[in-house]
Amino acid sequence: NTPYKDYNREMVSSMKFIGCGSAFLAKNLQDAFEEKFGIAVANLYGSSETGATHFDNPFELGRRIGNIGRPLDNVNVKIFDEHGDEVQEDEVGEFCIKSPALLKGYFNDRKSYNACFNNGYFMTGDLGYKDENGVYYYVDRKKDLIIKGGVNILPSEIDAVLQAHPAVVEAATIGKPDMLLGENIKSYIILKNNMAIDQKILKSYCKKELGDFKTPTEFEFVDDLPKGPSGKILKKELREKELIDLL
Repeated sequence: NTPYKDYNREMVSSMKFIGCGSAFLAKNLQDAFEEKFGIAVANLYGSSETGATHFDNPFELGRRIGNIGRPLDNVNVKIFDEHGDEVQEDEVGEFCIKSPALLKGYFNDRKSYNACFNNGYFMTGDLGYKDENGVYYYVDRKKDLIIKGGVNILPSEIDAVLQAHPAVVEAATIGKPDMLLGENIKSYIILKNNMAIDQKILKSYCKKELGDFKTPTEFEFVDDLPKGPSGKILKKELREKELIDLL
């Protein structure tokens, strides 16, 4: 989003590609970056417990962006459902990892460590799927899932739609406690360059892209979002804020 008024592509002509870590980069941001700079952006996936496990090879023939690529050679990956059973292709489940780089344990907490495994595979807490070509797609954090009226809703899907809006820089969607539905949908939004947008217009835009059920019932415009040292948005803090506001 930085203007770079004096920029031209010759300045970065020696760069073959850029790797993106910390948090998954949404497809619309990859598209915008590659269009502006003419450089491929590759997602690198992993966690503190597993190290890097997947790489989106920018030089792969027929590559399609918006995924985390394929597992590294020394990594075995399975995707399990909530019952611990392996899912089929294109079916969303939890990424589970087996590799030499796995953590040896949590400090003074063997119980939590043991609870993180399913048939020898470390359960990452991340949801995603694998397509018929063996390419993996990250969907969302399991803990961030919104359950509205008994229906699972992926916040990342809503975030991606909001961030594609020309007035929005960044968005973070969470489940807000609701007496009737269990949870309802609230999105925190940072606008571009102090732009303003009517909430009714934003809601109409979401309904067109997401349908009525997945459209946020509430928007809150903010100057910044809570983030950890690696740049990940801390949705847990946003959920805690909502709980405090209810008290």
